[in-house]
Amino acid sequence: MSPEQLVKLNKLSQLFEEGVAGAEQIKELSELLSEINHLHEDPLLNSISPTR
Repeated sequence: MSPEQLVKLNKLSQLFEEGVAGAEQIKELSELLSEINHLHEDPLLNSISPTR
């Protein structure tokens, strides 16, 4: 996970914790998690920069 992704995840997490997240934040979270999972599962990227 990149530093930018971590910042975005923390901001979205805060909105959900406060109970003020709406449809747009749900969409953003879904897209962000998809990006993170894609990077995590990419064998080429994992061989260059392992996340585990």
